[in-house]
Amino acid sequence: MILMSLVGTGSRFGSRSEQRALALSAAQSLLDEYLAQPASDDSDAQITGVVEGRLPMVYRISISPFQLETSSTDPSNSEPTNLSGLNQITIEVFETEAQVAAGSARPLCVLQRTARARPSESPEDGF
Repeated sequence: MILMSLVGTGSRFGSRSEQRALALSAAQSLLDEYLAQPASDDSDAQITGVVEGRLPMVYRISISPFQLETSSTDPSNSEPTNLSGLNQITIEVFETEAQVAAGSARPLCVLQRTARARPSESPEDGF
């Protein structure tokens, strides 16, 4: 009886681990795809969608201007510094659409990167 309980627990943790590994792989692919797309005016944007596959998952990409917290000795001057040209990109992968809508659910995976804001137009001469 105890052996069967251990096997069941191991199987459950194994499938959860596989799901998280797939979510991390999907998040990295989504980040790569987002960075490769031509730019749009997407500062402070959110993009949601579905990752198709054996275990379908839902993702949310949040883009916001990168702000650097500066620690100064003067507490009145503790405003975040906005670094022009940098965006904070956060990708969250969830099990279901209901979790994304709830907003309070814990995602399977969170991937955050700071990247340069993509240029809005490509030059005419191709350089």
